[in-house]
Amino acid sequence: MPRSTLAPATPPTDRPATSGSPLARLREAGLASPPAPLAAGEGAVAWIEALTAALPPCRTLPLLEHFCGALPLLAAAFPASSQPREVAPARRGEVLLALGLFTPNPAFSLGDGAMAALPAGEDGFTLAGKIRLSSDPAAEGTRGVVVLLHLPDGQGRLGLLPLPASGVEVRGSWLFATGAPLAGSEVSGPLSSSGGIPTPEVLDRLAATSALAAALHARGGITALRRAAREATGGRDGAALSSSQLVAMGLTELEIEVALAESAARQHLSPLPGEAPAAPPAVAGRGGEEVFGRPGLALATAAVGILTAVAERTARLEVEAGLAVGGPLATARDREAARLFFGGPRMAESALATSLDL
Repeated sequence: MPRSTLAPATPPTDRPATSGSPLARLREAGLASPPAPLAAGEGAVAWIEALTAALPPCRTLPLLEHFCGALPLLAAAFPASSQPREVAPARRGEVLLALGLFTPNPAFSLGDGAMAALPAGEDGFTLAGKIRLSSDPAAEGTRGVVVLLHLPDGQGRLGLLPLPASGVEVRGSWLFATGAPLAGSEVSGPLSSSGGIPTPEVLDRLAATSALAAALHARGGITALRRAAREATGGRDGAALSSSQLVAMGLTELEIEVALAESAARQHLSPLPGEAPAAPPAVAGRGGEEVFGRPGLALATAAVGILTAVAERTARLEVEAGLAVGGPLATARDREAARLFFGGPRMAESALATSLDL
């Protein structure tokens, strides 16, 4: 969508946004603030299109997790009257929040990446464990991280860990907590969902927006690969790549998969006039009860997997064929970020299986 159709981004307060704030980043890229809530509809689709067209994956991902993940999760997990203290400035676009839900683990499970939380004092907690973020919080200027907490009684809760914090060490994109104090006001009540997945509806919307962003970046990556192959010359006679070489690159198959994933994500986020959003598929759970899957998680599983494949193809062709591939996946940093949308395809697949009680 042309930028002129998007409302200009203006700060809602007199307080200027810092250089690392979400509003400042959007302004630098010539983008507007996202529609609120950023869940579905043409406005959401247009904003994600503009975001991915203006910024590469390594800069798209922190903003997507802030607006589509951290803020909606906190709104769902905490009462409106008792939100953690960093939420208000985060909603105004003054500070950036990160998601600490996608820590890699052998089970590819959101629940297995939780931090241990031990009660301390009247209503506080101390945290222990490590989580991986999608970016370096020190470099990004991140002011808080949404974390999944496991209590000794087996309860799962969400917490907002302010940064910097006592007992917290940051090493690149990894965050290590050793006896880190967290006030009770920064911790939600018990999560009612099973399988360690907090507020499944919100996560499904994050998965759907991640799917569209991943598909759009993948389309840009395919376009860049096509252009690099078209312009490439090799051999002693300087001939362009042969048809057999192009077939071996497998670009056509990836192109078809990207188109299908993008179309499905668009359709889910913004149904055609007169159409209702697709209902979640009903399946029989382990106990015979009817459970419902999450379309967003299915879309993310496909789209993030395709983006990862395009990133890997880009890296391989740069090394093996010496192609100078530009586009959104031109740098190693962006190719690494491509693997981390919604924690990667295996984590999205695991979350989908959990939602289906499989």
